[in-house]
Amino acid sequence: MTSQESKKTLILEDEERFAHAVSDNIINKPQITVWMILIPIILVYHMYRYQRYVKGRNSFVENYLDDRRQALEEAYTSFAGNRKPDFAKLIKLSDEPDGAAKKYNAWLETIVSHYQHLFRAEGDSYDALVRSSYKNRANYLRFLNKLNEVERQLNAALKPCFEETAESVDEIIFRMEKCSEELRKDQATRIFSI
Repeated sequence: MTSQESKKTLILEDEERFAHAVSDNIINKPQITVWMILIPIILVYHMYRYQRYVKGRNSFVENYLDDRRQALEEAYTSFAGNRKPDFAKLIKLSDEPDGAAKKYNAWLETIVSHYQHLFRAEGDSYDALVRSSYKNRANYLRFLNKLNEVERQLNAALKPCFEETAESVDEIIFRMEKCSEELRKDQATRIFSI
C-alpha cells in the first residue's frame, strides 16, 4: 500500500515530466551547426542563445507547475482532512485576473478532483494509480478531454491579459493546447496498453 505522501510525490513527478515535455515541444531549442564550431564568435552567440533557451524552458516549467502544485497541495490536505477543497483560497492565492476567476475555478475543480481520485487509488507508480482509479482507457480519456476543455476555456479567458501581440499569444496557446492533447492521448494509450 502506497502512502498518501508517496502518491503526492508520484503525481507531482508526473506533472513535472509533462511540463518538461510540453516545454520541449513549444520552445525551440537552438541547433548547433558546423559553422558554429568553425567560427568561434558564432559558437559564443549559440551558447548565449542556448542559455536563454534553458532559462526560458525552466521558467515555463515553473510557471506551468505553480498552480498545479497549489492544487495538488489542496487536494492532499482536503483529502487527508476529509473536507471539501477550498477553491476560494486557491483563487485568492493565484495571480489570475478577476475576469478569469470562473474559468480558473472550473479548472481547479477538474484537476483537484483528478488528484483526489488518485489519492483513493492503489498503486506504486503514477501509471498504476491511474489504472486503479479510472479502470480503463475510455474513462481516463473522458477525464483528459474534460481537462483539455477547461484548459482551453481558461486560456481563452486569459488571452486578453497578455502583453504580447495577439498573433504570438494565439500561436503559443494553440501550440500548448495541441501539444498537451497529443501528450495526454499518448499517455492514456501507454498507461492502458498493459
